[in-house]
Amino acid sequence: MLRFADEQAATQLYTNALTTAATTADYSMAFSLMQYAFPIYAQPVQEVSPVIKSFTLDTLGALLSQPLNSPDQHQEFCRDAPILTKPLITYFSPAQQGIIQASLDTCKAEAPEEEQHDDFGACNTADSCLKLADTVPTAERRARLKMEAAVRAREEKDSVRSLAILDTLTEDEREWIPEWVNDYENFGREAMEQLYKLHDTQAIQRLIDRFPDSLRAQMILNLADVREVRDDKPYATLLLTEARRVLEKFPTDSPFTYLELMNLHSELLPNEAPQTFAFVTTALDKITYIDFNKEDKKNKKAGKDRPLFGYPKPGRLLEPVMINPILIDQDEPYITAAINLLSDPETRIAFRLTFLRYSLKRYDQARKEREQLRAPEKARAHK
Repeated sequence: MLRFADEQAATQLYTNALTTAATTADYSMAFSLMQYAFPIYAQPVQEVSPVIKSFTLDTLGALLSQPLNSPDQHQEFCRDAPILTKPLITYFSPAQQGIIQASLDTCKAEAPEEEQHDDFGACNTADSCLKLADTVPTAERRARLKMEAAVRAREEKDSVRSLAILDTLTEDEREWIPEWVNDYENFGREAMEQLYKLHDTQAIQRLIDRFPDSLRAQMILNLADVREVRDDKPYATLLLTEARRVLEKFPTDSPFTYLELMNLHSELLPNEAPQTFAFVTTALDKITYIDFNKEDKKNKKAGKDRPLFGYPKPGRLLEPVMINPILIDQDEPYITAAINLLSDPETRIAFRLTFLRYSLKRYDQARKEREQLRAPEKARAHK
């Protein structure tokens, strides 16, 4: 959504986020972000530029080939990096491939015998992956094989089955693959798009009703954000109403779900945008963001060394917030008051700076248009 509204802001947000993930060696977050440039589980709505792809490969290549100078770094690499490495390694230079493969080989050499298994590519159909998953002894391997089965089901043109497979993940299995959330959203969007093209809104509703409570609103908004659905304003409006109702009943920890609700309301129902903005800022204020260092230490102390997943706070490090510029034209005092109610100073300032940025861009555009209109007059005056 932000990319279509402001590609420059979307690019800046992506590059900042990927740089942060690489700097902190957050392999799981890097894998999720990488989908923007190199989507694995869903067809891209629009290809990103070669510059973005090159930046992604440079950043992740440096992350994956950096020296592992401590036991903790080595453990984190062996636990989380393989899933990021496998889809990308062929894009890297031969020298980088050699360095990365050498690090991966040390993981296999030092792992306990029961963990020396790489199931990626071990099955080529959804059925064979599920059959293999039933035979493995660990929750981690079962989780990854079920994920593989979901991917294969999608390749078999059955995204609805992909969702059904991910629905079978246990809580223990989900903890090993926190990226299942992103994959679930991608598969769900594809399934609903397929059904929408068939004009089968009843089947879409049945699908929505079975989505996990924590993801249901985001899944509805993913469908509403499809271009063809946005053009079907009565249906898109119905989806927005349902998404708002779901969020009121099942609040989510994802700030991006609330921001997407706000942006789609601004576009499709501009008269309701100020009230929705107030609802969103109030909801954002209630989210508790994960402290990765604290959670990591707690997990290690409990002998539960698994990947962590959490959503970044909007406006972190005063980055632009995903706001539809249309909001600038709405009830400014009401929106200003809603921003003032945000308790987090960083988020509050980021919202203000984002609105200021859009206002300055609009002023600059108006100035250029005035200069273009005055250009013929200046030319005549010189004559």
